Amino acid sequence: MAKQKKIPSPFNPQTQVKRDSARTVAALERISEAFRVLLWRTGKEHKLSPIAVQILTFLQYHSEELCTVGVLAQEFNMTKQTVSEAVFTLESKGLVLKVASPFDARSIVLHLTEAGKNLAEELGRFAEPLENVLATLEAPQHTALLEGALMLIRGLNEAGIVRTERMCFTCKHYAEGYEGKPHYCLLLRQALQSGVPEGKNAPLRIDCEEHEAV
Repeated sequence: MAKQKKIPSPFNPQTQVKRDSARTVAALERISEAFRVLLWRTGKEHKLSPIAVQILTFLQYHSEELCTVGVLAQEFNMTKQTVSEAVFTLESKGLVLKVASPFDARSIVLHLTEAGKNLAEELGRFAEPLENVLATLEAPQHTALLEGALMLIRGLNEAGIVRTERMCFTCKHYAEGYEGKPHYCLLLRQALQSGVPEGKNAPLRIDCEEHEAV
């Protein structure tokens, strides 16, 4: 059996000169570092861990059936134990309450307290510096960046590296090449596009409230 050829590390500056994909990986790593810095900075200010910041933000903007330890563990690719420990800390600070699920008597859902809602609204803006930089891009640059990011997320999802549960590409209502449209939503009966919607088009979504898994 032939040995698979090893690809040089994308973090080698010489490799980056020779390979566009390596240079892109290095650039994405820098961007992921920005997210880490912003999360740590925000968490430190409020004496919370980065995952606690993410949990509060998620609970603020998602429906009750998604607000469980199991869903959070899948969402952030962490163990249930790690998420449970973060939730315990949030409970002890009076930011989160556990209540019986109206959907399943055996399950517990997480609710934000009034203090939790107020703090989550503030924490949800942790990535504002990054969005401010994106706002300086010209529309074609921004659209190309978004299209590339969506295709990258789709590929990583199909490879089983990340789990993106509620994006268009994993939804039963999504159709590729339907009626000559590259992307189409059968539920909305609209063509989808990655940039700012034009005419009757709708945006491709990463987190859709109407999502139904294939």
